[in-house]
Amino acid sequence: MTEIGQAVLSLPDADRATVLDWLSQARVDDAESANLLSAWKNELAQFVETDETFTVRESKIADAHARHSELCAERNRAVRPFKNFIDSIGSKLKAWLREQERLVAAEKARIESENRKREEARRDAEAQAAIDQGATEAEVDAIVEQPMVVAAAPLPKPKIEGFRTPPKRFKAEVIPVTGKMKLIKAVACVCGKCKCQGNPALLGLLEPNIPSLNQMANAQKEHLNLPGVKAVPA
Repeated sequence: MTEIGQAVLSLPDADRATVLDWLSQARVDDAESANLLSAWKNELAQFVETDETFTVRESKIADAHARHSELCAERNRAVRPFKNFIDSIGSKLKAWLREQERLVAAEKARIESENRKREEARRDAEAQAAIDQGATEAEVDAIVEQPMVVAAAPLPKPKIEGFRTPPKRFKAEVIPVTGKMKLIKAVACVCGKCKCQGNPALLGLLEPNIPSLNQMANAQKEHLNLPGVKAVPA
């Protein structure tokens, strides 16, 4: 092991951080400095992987993760019966409300249909009375063609005290085939002639597919030719 490696490993954690930060500023000017820095890097990397200080910490982290999983499982087991009950009763209440709403809608339609029939009968009777009294055809037509006012059925909306159905939610869906291209154009161009710098307000709607770009850069290297993208050493 080099003297630098031994010196770094003999320091406490706080001092190691300062020294390592300083060493990371070292320059590679020739083969000798490159070999020396490579030796330091390999020595310290092996130390991190094998020294008891770090392996014990890794073991504690693994134990903490395992304990966390156990606690989550215990909580889920305790909560599950309550959640099953809440979901089951909630489903029954929603089903009952839907059925009551269906019945109310049907009754409302029936009442309004009867009101419409009564209004039609009243208007026909009024028109017939006008004919009997010698009204002109235009006067009778005016009676028959007058707007029909049908009384609404004032039925209360079904509800359960203390129970609320969740509000209707929506989600965004990109229209197949043409939707994505239109979205890209909206983000990239504000002038409609593809000569502008794009619309920064919409930039957050799209994210580059980094894994695919990495594959292309790795395959094409410095020959990668994509607008707005360049290949750099990993």
